[in-house]
Amino acid sequence: MAGGRSPNPWRNRFTCSREFNRYVTLRLLRVTTVATKGNLQIQVEYWLARGLLAFSPLCRFRAAIRLGMALARFGRLFPKLRQTAERNLQLAFPEISETERRRLLLGCFENLGRLLAVFSHFTRSNDAQAREV
Repeated sequence: MAGGRSPNPWRNRFTCSREFNRYVTLRLLRVTTVATKGNLQIQVEYWLARGLLAFSPLCRFRAAIRLGMALARFGRLFPKLRQTAERNLQLAFPEISETERRRLLLGCFENLGRLLAVFSHFTRSNDAQAREV
């Protein structure tokens, strides 16, 4: 023990920094793997959003918003996406009922559809459309 310091118990346990980083990541932080989406789910989500973004500018603004809300409700049909959203709402609002959480979940999906419809109209914005909102 030079200089009154105790020996480092970790020095002999790890031989390289990669091994130490792996130990810290897996053991100390207890990181769990995140579930990945399947390729089919990614493709369906992409084509729903892409279709909405392509078709919405052809519609009047209010019709595009209603269409976006209707299409976004399909998001509830994807189990992993729905379960993640339900778990997030459960963590954020533990005091509310399951029925209220489901209502919030539906509202979240509908809001996503509304936002996609609004963003699709940004490309051809003018004063008349701004007044319509």
